[in-house]
Amino acid sequence: MKRNNAGLVAFVVLAFSLACDSDTTAPGTHAEEFQVSFTSVVTPESIGPHQVLVVKLSGGLGCDGCYQFDRFQVQRAGVSAEISGRGIHWLDLRCTQFPSSFSDYEYAIQPPFEPGVFRVIARQPDGSAIERDVVVSTL
Repeated sequence: MKRNNAGLVAFVVLAFSLACDSDTTAPGTHAEEFQVSFTSVVTPESIGPHQVLVVKLSGGLGCDGCYQFDRFQVQRAGVSAEISGRGIHWLDLRCTQFPSSFSDYEYAIQPPFEPGVFRVIARQPDGSAIERDVVVSTL
């Protein structure tokens, strides 16, 4: 009888230790964030001081479907707004083998705007930028 209990205890200890060492997290839970690269930034030529400024952005994400657009980060200061895009790279999913990108995603910059020129700066991962100037009319 003691022999059977010892075997059972050894089995339970072995099974528990194997379960603790295995990765039991669900797929799609391991990811890293990255800065996206813009290929196109489109703005209107002019707006009124109380109009919403809609910026359309397109860009590349990654070499396969595990790369996904997440959000825009915007810092507005006076007569300019700097936009960067953030993406997610899923590390533990099976993904398509096609390059991923995003096209004509819109970001709305809310008024008011000072009459003159408002500059939209789309920041790239390497620190460079794509800049667009929008004329803000007096009325």
